[in-house]
Amino acid sequence: MQIKKIPFEKYKTIKITITKHYQNDISNALFIFKKAGLFVENNNEEISIYFDIVDIKYLVQQQENLIVFNFLNELNKIKSYSSRNGKLVYASYKDDVKVKNKTQNKKNRLAYEYYKKDFDTTNNVISNDLINRIHCEDSYNFLKKLPNNCIDIILTSPPYNFGINYATENDSNLWKTYFDKLFNIFRECIRVLKHTGRIIINVQPLYSDYIPTHHIISNFFLQEGLIWKGEILWEKNNYNCNYCTWGSWKSPSSPYLKYSWEYIEIFCKNDLKKIGDSSNIDITGDEFKKFVYGKWDLFFRRKQNLQGVSLKLKNIIENFLDQNLKLKLSKWRIAPLKKGANFVGYRTWKNIRFLRKRSLYHFSKSLKAEHLESLNAIIGNSIRSATFSHFYKRVITEKPDLIQKLSLIKEKYQNGFLSISTLR
Repeated sequence: MQIKKIPFEKYKTIKITITKHYQNDISNALFIFKKAGLFVENNNEEISIYFDIVDIKYLVQQQENLIVFNFLNELNKIKSYSSRNGKLVYASYKDDVKVKNKTQNKKNRLAYEYYKKDFDTTNNVISNDLINRIHCEDSYNFLKKLPNNCIDIILTSPPYNFGINYATENDSNLWKTYFDKLFNIFRECIRVLKHTGRIIINVQPLYSDYIPTHHIISNFFLQEGLIWKGEILWEKNNYNCNYCTWGSWKSPSSPYLKYSWEYIEIFCKNDLKKIGDSSNIDITGDEFKKFVYGKWDLFFRRKQNLQGVSLKLKNIIENFLDQNLKLKLSKWRIAPLKKGANFVGYRTWKNIRFLRKRSLYHFSKSLKAEHLESLNAIIGNSIRSATFSHFYKRVITEKPDLIQKLSLIKEKYQNGFLSISTLR
């Protein structure tokens, strides 16, 4: 196909290999692309499509054509574009947002310099008897033991104050009490963070209380003088509230908005650029492009093959531990770290373990239906956790007829077992 000469280097390009499945669609596809404002070269083996401004609505209407459908799939992979007059702009999209004297304007505004504080730039080494261990301590008390400027990256997901039944802490506090305690811990985090270090906070607001936790936390770090690096939306596909929670079905008086994501807030100390050895960079180009995009979808939807997903995640975790931390993952323990990245971790209780909220939901459902197989499985998984006493009490109070049918409950009942809640 003959086309006028154009400066192809200024255009985006997508190439589609011609297979026997496409033969009947070629001529129609060339007509569609031309009408959509695209330039096409066809050498019978491959179609090269050059484009800048694309009439995307028109192409979507023509996607029954297999070549157009394939082109749209490749087009959707391009994340950088703008819109102009109802069309999408790909190659020259930066022209739409071009600002004159951008560098000088940034200096005039002072950027983050207007709120950042200057912290000590001298980094310190953490004691060897503290690293590569999980410490069973209160986070505030533990951080007090660490020297200034000794941690490269702090990653934390504090309790959300939702009312979760933790072992030793109340997760339903007055918001002032909650933030006062949280900010005392965060001040210690800032103190122990190294020069150019980063602190990463994963949090979800309690929308039913209309408390924008992520904004309040971000404002705290700005007031403390850290630099806001960015915010990531962590899409978890968690549609956990019913439409009826609006108060009245289809009533617009006070709609309760549904959110399926959490927030990850990132802050830097002294400088946006992290000091380090560039020879240790091991991220690939594709990984880099994926994770600098500010919306992460790291949660697998329920309809997918959970067995395959579980195996995939297990392999990812094992490969990461082996290649980055030189750790081996086993069923019961993690082998000692020989070399690689150092870490410091802690948890707030030593011996008590709780099952996930979803297990409690399945237990309640199975107990109501008297589904013995499910009950035996759930109770069996809880035998080494503090949740077992909760299950035990509910069976003997709500469904005493099932005591003899549930082996673990029967055994504990015959031995005079008292639940933790009873002992309290």
